[in-house]
Amino acid sequence: MSDRRQDDMAAQAWPGYVDILSATVIMFVFFVMVIVVVLYLYTIKFTSTVQQQAEKRIQETIEQIETPENLEIQKSNKVKEISDLEKQKQTVKEEVQALEKEVEQLSAGLEAGRKQKVIVNEKTITILFTDNAISLTNDTINEIVKFLALYPNASNIDILAGDNPLAVTQSSERKTILARMLNVRNIVLDKDFRPDQITINYVEPEQVESSYNWVKMVIR
Repeated sequence: MSDRRQDDMAAQAWPGYVDILSATVIMFVFFVMVIVVVLYLYTIKFTSTVQQQAEKRIQETIEQIETPENLEIQKSNKVKEISDLEKQKQTVKEEVQALEKEVEQLSAGLEAGRKQKVIVNEKTITILFTDNAISLTNDTINEIVKFLALYPNASNIDILAGDNPLAVTQSSERKTILARMLNVRNIVLDKDFRPDQITINYVEPEQVESSYNWVKMVIR
């Protein structure tokens, strides 16, 4: 009877290695599940990132594509730039023409300045210039020097000139008149008169022997 009990206990015994094996399998299965979950989450994140980058590149490509609207805007901008350049070109052309005209006037003035008439009165000398002339001839300079020699003790000398109402452009005419008066002033300064003794003034237009192209020097 004791032998039968031992056989029943032996049949009911649970081997120890089965527990170890079960625990190992459970841990392995848990580890695999964790890895699967991590890989799944990483795959979702990576897919989202790749999709965003792809959409961004597609958007940039679309923006770079020259649509009819963009081409029309670019065309309009180019037309405006060309128009602005044409206006600048025209402005420069007009300025060049104006400068060429002034150069021609000055050249003509220098050439015409060879013929001048000098009128001497008491304490007044008047130099008549031809059109656009600004320089003084040697004969005119000699007449001015002789005139100044008559009044060595002059306290003040007025150099006067009037505008020419017949001039095409008053701005150019003013430059010509000023150049004439300065040339006369330089002759006076060469004769040891002080700058504070000399006054330059514009006066009302007046015809002298049918000409507006004159400069007067008055001794006071």
